[in-house]
Amino acid sequence: SAPPLIEPPKLDILFVIDNSNSMREEQEAVARELTGFIDELKKGGGVPTEFNVGVVTTSVYLNGRIGGQTFLLNYAKQAGKLRPIPVELADGGTDYDDFTQERLLSGTDPELIAKFAKLVKQGTSGSGQETPFEAVRLALLSDLATTPLAQGGNQGFQRDGARLLVVVLTDEDDCS
Repeated sequence: SAPPLIEPPKLDILFVIDNSNSMREEQEAVARELTGFIDELKKGGGVPTEFNVGVVTTSVYLNGRIGGQTFLLNYAKQAGKLRPIPVELADGGTDYDDFTQERLLSGTDPELIAKFAKLVKQGTSGSGQETPFEAVRLALLSDLATTPLAQGGNQGFQRDGARLLVVVLTDEDDCS
């Protein structure tokens, strides 16, 4: 008789990338090393896995004090929102906020590795107060989870019946 058909398990992977000014070399290393990790996931070790990949940054806010004055800087464009693939500009710069770009990668995409290598490079102009746990909370448990991608939300990232893997890449303790 024929072997039973088993649906491939679903896995949603959320990478939380520290984009503070100390992370340039780490992001380059991550782009090199994690692409191998994603490549192995694609191979599935003999068990095909249906997976999605999204990236958020550790930049949610910055509480600070300068000259006795306290301030709060919010990173509203980043706080828990799936990040778009950065766009390299003609002048040599990079646009990290072009939300017309793809923000949710599929394991079946033939360009997955190349796109992911760009996506993990989120720059180094983010908050120096790294808050990966708050970024994950916002990404998965706030209104972002039910707001469509086209409207700046994360709807569709977390799928029914999928396992969730959260990978935090930072060189600092959480300040959430």
